[in-house]
Amino acid sequence: MIFEEPEELKMNGKNIFIICLILFSFILTLVEAKTADEWISEGIELDQAGKYAEAIKAYDEALKIYPQNAKVWNKKGVTLYNLEKYDDAIKAYDEALKINPQDAEAWYGKGVVLFTLGKNDEAFKTWDEALKINPQDANEWNNKGSALNDLGRYDDAIKAFDEALKINPQLAVAWYEKGYALNNLGRYDDAIKTYDEALKIDPQFAQAWYEKGFTLIHFGRYDDAIKAYDEALKINPQYAEAWHEKGLALLGLERYDEAIKAFDEALKINPQYAEVWHEKGAVLKKLGRNDEANKAFDEASKLQKAPGFEIISTIAGLVIIAHLLRKNG
Repeated sequence: MIFEEPEELKMNGKNIFIICLILFSFILTLVEAKTADEWISEGIELDQAGKYAEAIKAYDEALKIYPQNAKVWNKKGVTLYNLEKYDDAIKAYDEALKINPQDAEAWYGKGVVLFTLGKNDEAFKTWDEALKINPQDANEWNNKGSALNDLGRYDDAIKAFDEALKINPQLAVAWYEKGYALNNLGRYDDAIKTYDEALKIDPQFAQAWYEKGFTLIHFGRYDDAIKAYDEALKINPQYAEAWHEKGLALLGLERYDEAIKAFDEALKINPQYAEVWHEKGAVLKKLGRNDEANKAFDEASKLQKAPGFEIISTIAGLVIIAHLLRKNG
């Protein structure tokens, strides 16, 4: 007798096979699918590589899986800011704040965007929210002070830097920024002291050496200014502004040939530096090298005529050049 398998069982066997295939396919998909953390890591790597549009896509994939992740909304906000998509960046920070209203990072990031958009009052309100949440964050106090410096509100900036330095006296950038504010208030002695504090903490702080030199020029302390610029240039030989200011200090000492060499170094780095062309021309004219002087003035003139260009001379530079021409004209 031959046993025949019932049709019903045959069909069930086929069904089981199909179901197994579907389950296998589903499991394979799960294995191949990235987790939210993997998408976040990929987004961070893309961000660091400057591939901002691709980073946004990665963050969006993470948010599809875990939309309540405030950390990812914050990272997306930073990346959108780097793409200059400011309105979208604010929306991203707002999403983070819906999830966690105590997210100081989101308040701070939103403030940066608002400040960039010129919405200064709103920006400071959001930074104040961040500082209410985390009043012991020295970096946020410093960042607030830096923004106040940008607005020319130097007294208020100094208060913010003092708060930062109460929390972290070793924050070199806060000493530096405070020095910048003091310099702009004409408190040059105090400015030099604060630059020195920054440099005790970080002797490789090229910009602090530069600003110290700039302040020393105001006192006519040209030798000391040159030493400060030389320190900046040891750290960063491509620092065109330091070469320029060193040239001005050399002019103050009437070391004209050396000054021209310093100006030439600045122009090698930045041939579009109209101010330096102009000052180089003034020195060459004083030395009777009129053809060379005229070429330098022509270069400055061409750059000044470029659309949107405005020549900005430092006060120290104008004073030294004017003094030079009056004295020897």
